[in-house]
Amino acid sequence: MSGTGNIVGEPSFINPSLGDFRLRADSPCIDRGTSSGAPLVDLVGTVRPNGVGIDMGAYEYVPYSVFVPSVEGYLQAVATTAIREADLTLGAVTQTFDNSVPSGTIISQDPAGGAQAVSGSAVALLVSKGPAVVVPNVVGQTQASATTLITGAGLTLGTVTEAYNATVPVGQVISQTPAADTSVSAGYAVDLVVSKGPQPVSVPNVVGMTQSAAQTAITGADLAVGTVTEAYSATVPAGSVISQNPAAGAQAAPGSSVSLVVSKGPDPGEGEGEPPLAPTVEEVHALLAAGFNAADTNGDGRISYAEALAAIPGLTLAVFNELDTDGDGALGRAELGLDEEAGCFGCQKSGFTLMNLKRRLGDLFLAGLALSLLAVVGRRKA
Repeated sequence: MSGTGNIVGEPSFINPSLGDFRLRADSPCIDRGTSSGAPLVDLVGTVRPNGVGIDMGAYEYVPYSVFVPSVEGYLQAVATTAIREADLTLGAVTQTFDNSVPSGTIISQDPAGGAQAVSGSAVALLVSKGPAVVVPNVVGQTQASATTLITGAGLTLGTVTEAYNATVPVGQVISQTPAADTSVSAGYAVDLVVSKGPQPVSVPNVVGMTQSAAQTAITGADLAVGTVTEAYSATVPAGSVISQNPAAGAQAAPGSSVSLVVSKGPDPGEGEGEPPLAPTVEEVHALLAAGFNAADTNGDGRISYAEALAAIPGLTLAVFNELDTDGDGALGRAELGLDEEAGCFGCQKSGFTLMNLKRRLGDLFLAGLALSLLAVVGRRKA
């Protein structure tokens, strides 16, 4: 005899393809009856009796015939149990639609019921998926209409997700799964993707731009130029944008409008049509000294830059800071020379004297200008 003696690696069955699993005479698994070198255990690990010869543990499995049970018309679970109890195995299971056989029920089997088969052989089954339902086409429908069509076809509404879409209007179906005209079982879930409309765009900041540049920026952001109105402005040059709506950074639908307010320059009714000139240190000193109480709108005995600017349009922060000798951000009476000798409302300790002021503009002119200006400011606030 020759061979490995391994029943797994070299079994040498007579005809396994036909179910004959008996060992051939030359199989290495046949007992060799040798009495020398006997191992302590047999092939399955059982301790061998003392004094016996080598026993390879040959085992002849002789299959037997069984009758295949008839499982057509049974549910798949019941059919599977019947097949296994008949010493057979479950083979391939295929599903198909059938208008007459309920879902989950066996339509046919192979081998047929009542046939003889070798024990352990397989029985294939064809299982019904029930009547076929054709999925309706709901693309382009509103979500409500799509739901009605789906449930009306004997199906159920599955997952609904939303997505931006530049061409499909808000609330309409972009796509569906399964696709239209697909055959599915009754009750199958149909998933939808519904449009949220075009993805919003960010409104650009066009304040301070010329009208032409602003319009280019707006259209370049896939937006439209809306209403353009004009207004006077003492600070924004003529032809430039004073404000916009929506504001910069807002999210807007593509194609929506951005309205603009464009400057016409300073109001010609102010300053006899002349744009306001930035007053000098001396002029500001004199004006605020003459109208200290009127400029001190909050009554705290100090004039802030905001209060000074409201009283004297065109006042620059640089001029204000020159007068703010203690650097506290406000002008006190002492800084305007109001605590010095009576009658000197235009003096400053840094050498700016009443005589110098008289030589430059004249006290009467400055006092009159201050009172007139503060009166105008008062009328505007009213």
